[in-house]
This record gives sequence, structure tokens and C-alpha cells, in this order.
Amino acid sequence: MNAWECLRPGRIGGGGTLVVVGTLFLAALPALWGCGAQKKRERHPASQVELREVWSSSELPGDPAFGSFSPDGKQVAVQVISKKADGKVLRQQLWVVGEDSAKPLGTGPSDISPDWSPRSDEVVYLDMSGWKEPKGDAELMKLRDPGIRVVVADARTGDRHILKAPIGYYGNPRWSPDGRAVALGFDRAPAGSDQPEAGLLVIEADGQHWRVIPTQGALVPGRPMGPSWSADGTRALFLASSRAGGGMELWMAEFAGGNARRVASELPFRPVGAKIGLGRRAPYYLLAEDLAWPPGSKPESAILLRWNSDANQWEEVRRLSSEPGWVIGTPDVNADATGMTARTAKVSAKAHQPPSEVEILWWYHGQHGRLHLPKGTNGNVLSWSRDGKQIAVSETKDGKGRVVVYEFVKRK
Repeated sequence: MNAWECLRPGRIGGGGTLVVVGTLFLAALPALWGCGAQKKRERHPASQVELREVWSSSELPGDPAFGSFSPDGKQVAVQVISKKADGKVLRQQLWVVGEDSAKPLGTGPSDISPDWSPRSDEVVYLDMSGWKEPKGDAELMKLRDPGIRVVVADARTGDRHILKAPIGYYGNPRWSPDGRAVALGFDRAPAGSDQPEAGLLVIEADGQHWRVIPTQGALVPGRPMGPSWSADGTRALFLASSRAGGGMELWMAEFAGGNARRVASELPFRPVGAKIGLGRRAPYYLLAEDLAWPPGSKPESAILLRWNSDANQWEEVRRLSSEPGWVIGTPDVNADATGMTARTAKVSAKAHQPPSEVEILWWYHGQHGRLHLPKGTNGNVLSWSRDGKQIAVSETKDGKGRVVVYEFVKRK
């Protein structure tokens, strides 16, 4: 899954911050795991588009959780979570996977949120091995070093270096389109202030220079979600919690002036991600969830919305909906907003048990369908490729995982 990860603890699968769901096996598929499995093809009767398997990785020592494609689409940097028998996280480690291959990138024990540079073999991620969880704002103000480091590693050689950055709490790092800088959500305690605040941190790729785009105290801590860079690298869109109303707001960081401004407040549904689109006008998109309580008591939806600046309102672009008795989550969208995915899973009869069935709902250039994952496995959409034509999907069984890459093609 990518920079817009919005997993909901306890809704799909077991509890905890990172949840990977169970999946449904197609009876016609061979009972082969890892290399040598027959290529799979998933069709939808009403669609002129189908998903075709391109390649799959060799076995991984845990659940693939978050991922990012290499520029050529032939590899994926992925965060792999290994767990104890009781379900507690043992290790979070980065791996680089390709067709029938997998190699570790670093040793962990707590490396998360990889993002592959669009211009090189470099992967940026967070090293959380020294993490100290604060309890409330008062402790956040006192804790000078939470033990998080922003690291860049070479996917080819494994060499790594720590980027110079101010002390604070970091969100998911994301490369600029030219690969010269990294932006990430940032919580800090400004000098002379008795209240921590949220903003955006931009670090140059040389690892020696950085700057904070402040929000003038308008946002509360919570590691703003995103960011999504504009195609020209001059702006970045991100989501954060308002200090005034407590709800989520959409903000834009303007790098030339070093300022951030509020784009929209009172966002519809449950916002979980934002993106700057492509094209001359570069529209703003919002990913949101319309959920049920109790979970699955009625159909749930993942929704893609576009901001209409002329009408000053959100317009619905696409909605992917679950069946009653199923829950939905982790929606994602490709670069030009022509494709969207969401994961839906049947509600388990027992609490903290993986669901018996899982599907990946998809929409691509006006066509739609669903991908059934093998029975007895966990699965998740890790990432869209940079060209917007492929998705990387995780499959995990008996504590071992792999990554499968699918491509959207015209149905024959």
C-alpha cells in the first residue's frame, strides 16, 4: 500500500496499527505457492478491461504491508511485517522484490513507509528503531528526540545514509517528481510556544539541508497525511487535523514562498488521502470512506472526489461499494485519477479473526471489476505503478508472503 495508507485497526483482520486482511481462493487455481504458479487472469463480465498477472516475487518472511514501485516497474520496495505466534509484531523490515526474487534492504527491526525515487535506485523510509511513544501533548513538548530517523538506501547496493532533519515526529516520506527532495508530515514544538503543531518538512536529497513549512498553529499534531506533490514539484497537498474544529482539513504547501494555506475544511465522509492530479489545471482529489456501524451492517463505500473550484464544492468521481456483511478500506488511486482500488472483506464471525473472503474492487478508465485472492491467504493492494497501469498486491499464507504484480489490459 502507498503513501495514502489509512488502515483501520480492528475492522479488517486482527487489531493493531497495521492490518493485512484474509483473501478468497479461486478453486481453479493450482495449489502452488511462490515460484512456478500459473499466471492468473481476473475478468468482470461487464468490463472490457481485465487484470493480467505480470510477475510474482519469491517468498518473504512475513506480511507485505506497504510498497512502492521502482521507476521501471520491475521491482517493488516493500515493508514486511513478521509477527509472533500471539500476533504481536516481531520485526518490520524492508525488502526489494522482483520476478522470482526478494532481497532484504537493511536489517530492521522497525523500518517502515518506503518510497522509491522516480529518478534513481534510492528508497527513502523511516527508521523507527528508537521510537518513544508520547502520552499527550505535555509529554510531546518534553520529549526532545522521539528516536525516528529519515533514511535513504540504495536498492542496488544496500548503502544507506541518514538525512539531516530537525527533531520531531515524522509522517510518511514522499519523493519530489525530480527526485531532489523528500517531503513528509511533521509534528514539532516551535521555539517559544507551549503547544506543539503540525506542518510539512522538506529535506533536500543531499541530506544536509531542510526547511519546515509552518501552519501557524492552525493544525494539531498527528503527522499530516500525504503529501502529494504537484507534477512540477512546486506544491504539495496534505491532510491534517484542525485545531479549531478538530476535523480533517485539506492544506497546500507552496514551496517558493515557504507557506501553507488551507484549501478546504469540513471535508465529506471520512477523508483518508489526497492527491494533486495531472494536466494543465491539476485538480485536487480526495479519497474518503463511507463506513457503517456496526461494521458491515450495511454497504460501505470508498469514494473518489474532485474539488470544483468554480462551484467551491466536492464532486463525486467514482464510488466502489461493498456488499452487506462486508467492510471496505484502503482506497487508492493512480497518478492521473483514471484508476482506483479498494479492499473489501467479509466480516468475521469471531472478533480479531481474519475474514473468510476478500476481494480487491477496481475501476480503470470507466471499466470496473474485482480480483479474488487465494483462499487461506491475507492480501492487500500495496501500490500503483508510476505509469498508472499496474498494481502490486500482497499475498500472505501461514506467516509467509509474496508480492504479485498485475497489469490492466484490454479484454480479449
